Amino acid sequence: MKRGLTLLILSALVAPAARASWGDARLWDDGRAEVAFYDSERVDGGKPRTFREQIIISQEDLRADTLVKADNKKAQKTLRAFKMSQVVRYDTDNYPVSFMTTTFSPEDHPERPLKITVGAQDWEGTTFKMLTVREAEKATLEWNSRFDGEADKSVELLMEPKDVFEDQLPLALRAMPLKDGFVAEFRLWDNLTSIRAQEPRVSTAVVTVEGEELVRCRAGSLPSWKVTVARPTGVDTYWFEKAAPRILTKMETSDGRKRLLHGRARWSFWDRRLPRPNILN
Repeated sequence: MKRGLTLLILSALVAPAARASWGDARLWDDGRAEVAFYDSERVDGGKPRTFREQIIISQEDLRADTLVKADNKKAQKTLRAFKMSQVVRYDTDNYPVSFMTTTFSPEDHPERPLKITVGAQDWEGTTFKMLTVREAEKATLEWNSRFDGEADKSVELLMEPKDVFEDQLPLALRAMPLKDGFVAEFRLWDNLTSIRAQEPRVSTAVVTVEGEELVRCRAGSLPSWKVTVARPTGVDTYWFEKAAPRILTKMETSDGRKRLLHGRARWSFWDRRLPRPNILN
C-alpha cells in the first residue's frame, strides 16, 4: 500500500489475527505488569515542568456488570482486559500537581475503551472523572470538579464503534500492525487527563507510520517506529520499539508534553517482597 493513497479504518486494518498475535501474546499471561519509567515534561503556568512519569500495563479479569476487578472468576461473568495506568506528578512554582489516568480495554481490541478513570489533585482541590462504555455507540462521562460551572455532572457521549480517546494512545497505537507506510483514519476524542472537567471534543485523526528511527535514551539505543497522529489541533508524534511488544520509547505532542524512556521491567509491584528492579532507579 502506498502512503497517502488509501486511508483505511483502524479496525479493518487491525485484523483478528494481528490482534491475537499482540493482545493475546503469552507475555501478558505471566502474572506481572509492564512498568515503564519516563523522563517527562509538560507545560504548566507557561513553564515547562520536568518529572519522572510511570506507565503501568497489565491484564486482569473484570466483572462484566460493574467493570471492576473480579474476585471470583468462576462465579462471575468476566472479560479479560488491558489495564494501563499513567502516573504523573510534578512541581509548579508553589505546589505539586498529580494525575492518575487508568484506561481499560478488551485484550482482543486494545483500541476500544471500556472504562477510563482520571484523578487530578493539587493544593486547591481534586477533580475526578469516569467514562464507561456500556454499548458500542453509547458512553457516559461523569465528573466531580471543584470549579464553578462544572461541579457534578453526567453527560452522554455519542460514540462510534471505532472511536479512540487520546488517553489510550500509548497502548492503542502499539497494538496496531505497525509497518512502514501504514496509514489509518479514525475519530479521536480529547484527552481526559486534566484538572478541569468539561465535555470532550472529537475530531478526525490520521495515523501514519513515517518509518524507522533510532531512539537514544537511558534504556538504550532502540530501533523504533515513528508514528504521527495528525488532527486539526496539531500533530503529535509517538515512537514505539520495533521489537515486541513495541513499548513506547518517546513521545512529543503539539501541546508541549514529552516522554523519553528511562527504564522498563516486568514486575509484580503489588508483591511487597519484591524490590524495585534496579533498571527503574
